[in-house]
Amino acid sequence: MTNQKDNLYFHEEIMLLSLREEDGKLETNAAYIYGSHVASAVMAELIMLGRIEVQKDDNFTVKLLSNEQTENELLNTALNLVNEDKKDRGANHWLSKFAAIKNLRERIAEGLCGRGILKAVEGKAFFFFDKTYYPELNPRPEQDLVARLEKAIFTETREIDERTLVLLSLLRKSELLKIPFEGKALKERRHRMKEITEGNLVSEAAQKAAEAAQTAIMVATMVPIMVTTVIT
Repeated sequence: MTNQKDNLYFHEEIMLLSLREEDGKLETNAAYIYGSHVASAVMAELIMLGRIEVQKDDNFTVKLLSNEQTENELLNTALNLVNEDKKDRGANHWLSKFAAIKNLRERIAEGLCGRGILKAVEGKAFFFFDKTYYPELNPRPEQDLVARLEKAIFTETREIDERTLVLLSLLRKSELLKIPFEGKALKERRHRMKEITEGNLVSEAAQKAAEAAQTAIMVATMVPIMVTTVIT
């Protein structure tokens, strides 16, 4: 796999889709950016990077494979939470913890600012409260992201890489795909997306690489994530 620092992480891709390019405010369809989609994206990334695995037991127990730090500060925060806990806990527990990481949206956006993709602009929320917004500085990464999704969903290609497979699994049942694409067009391609995410249209290698990550995504969509703690 290409060095991850040259690519966007899943949680960064979700952030780019969630923000309006011109003013950096959340799209209407992205109101849940703090919740399960970002948490499952973080878990999927840690699985793809070989740091954790999700076992297929009744509790979907998360096992630490390596505590080696990644190149991403947010992923390291999540990884350290798992590393510091001495008990075997289920995926839903960790998805809740990841969703509760303090300043989650801001940390993702600041990482994209550091990569020259977004810029931070100070503004006001409801005319009174100071708030930072993150308009797009470099549109190319999001354009490439949308092009990848468009090719996977709206053509008959069988050349779908493992990261696009996992990303589509993260997005398929969300409202985020309705930001770059029309809802009616997506509805007409539901069967295509189902075939892709169930592994019927990808290579065996890509299917195996994404299988564990899709387990985490399944847990996130099956069980509501209750955010009860803010983690610094």
